[in-house]
Amino acid sequence: METTQSESDLNPKASAFSSWYFATLIGLTALTALFFVLSGYGYNWGVWGLSTAFFILRISAYMLIVFGIAGLLSLWFANRSRNRGRHLTYTFLTIALSGTAVGVALYWQAQVNNNPFLHEISTDTQNPPAFDAILDLRADAPNPPEYGGEPVAMLQQAAFPDIITIVLPYPKQRVYDEAVSLIGARGWDLAAGNYETGIIEATEKLPWFGFKDDVVIRLVSDNGRTIFDMRSKSRIGGTDLGVNARRVQRFMADLKTNLSD
Repeated sequence: METTQSESDLNPKASAFSSWYFATLIGLTALTALFFVLSGYGYNWGVWGLSTAFFILRISAYMLIVFGIAGLLSLWFANRSRNRGRHLTYTFLTIALSGTAVGVALYWQAQVNNNPFLHEISTDTQNPPAFDAILDLRADAPNPPEYGGEPVAMLQQAAFPDIITIVLPYPKQRVYDEAVSLIGARGWDLAAGNYETGIIEATEKLPWFGFKDDVVIRLVSDNGRTIFDMRSKSRIGGTDLGVNARRVQRFMADLKTNLSD
């Protein structure tokens, strides 16, 4: 006579598989999320090159989408499983980790879509401030230190018409001191500062991938006022995802606020 397994025999096996499945799902999700984060830091720390970093970032993002969908589809099973509390916790953690990482990836993709193909910004596009002290630091940079000319100016003016030369109703010394102070407060590396020439140069190292962008500020006295120009340029990359524009906009806004206090 053929024997069959009873429900009591099957349930322990089903429960064991369920526990293995949810533990594996959260484990793989956490590991993939770790690689998603390490993709940038690995390049920043010199562990691998930029192409490898982007490959890891892209593959881990796709995998996290799959795990996130699996987590959503598993909610019903987790809610009906024997270890309901633990399995729901694993499932929600899977969805949260996947959603956060994918959200970051989608945010940066939106920046690519919503910003012009630029890697430099200047308030003065006809006579942009020139780099000097930073030239040696940019010696191996893929992007040259020279300004990109009329094509760059046209793209910038169409996308960021508010980024123009400003005239501050304060003497040059006060503006110079406040600009240097603001650079320090932002954690930028000050490469050079010369009050006489009115030129200030600095570098900001971005978090995660560690990309370096260079800044040059030019101050010109004008009858007790100061003509302020600022230029920001990435060392690497065809597009900066709007980073240089936001840097210039925020710096000038903070400078005006600090000077008016």
